[in-house]
Amino acid sequence: MTNEDIITCMNVVAHHNPNMLSLHDTLFTQSTLMSANSGAIMDANALGLPMYESIVTYQIDLASAIHDYVYNVVRPFDSVISKNTTREQVCREIFGLNADFTHSV
Repeated sequence: MTNEDIITCMNVVAHHNPNMLSLHDTLFTQSTLMSANSGAIMDANALGLPMYESIVTYQIDLASAIHDYVYNVVRPFDSVISKNTTREQVCREIFGLNADFTHSV
């Protein structure tokens, strides 16, 4: 999942489901404010802390929007473990970090 995938998905969801327009607006509004907190979040990443938990600490509205995006749009019927893994991937992707949690055999 890339930033372009996230943008495309949210645009489609907002177009076809007006109830999700507030999630769309929050996600895009908050993502423009990321640069103010990116240093602290990158420092947390360097310490090995989970990205989502770091975002919760510094930008709760963005964290909430990411959570809702994953839990309500991308993986509504998956297990909590799958949802949380995807949520971490989305956080890492948004901040431009390696987000590939898949393993090739």
